[in-house]
Amino acid sequence: MAHQWYALHTYSGHENKVKTYLETLIEQGETDGSI
Repeated sequence: MAHQWYALHTYSGHENKVKTYLETLIEQGETDGSI
């Protein structure tokens, strides 16, 4: 299985928003758990 690489552009100070968003996606089952 080949690995897939992604580039992310981040902004300082948005960590909590992103964390909350990702947790919401996981709780709603909208990810396959590979975050």
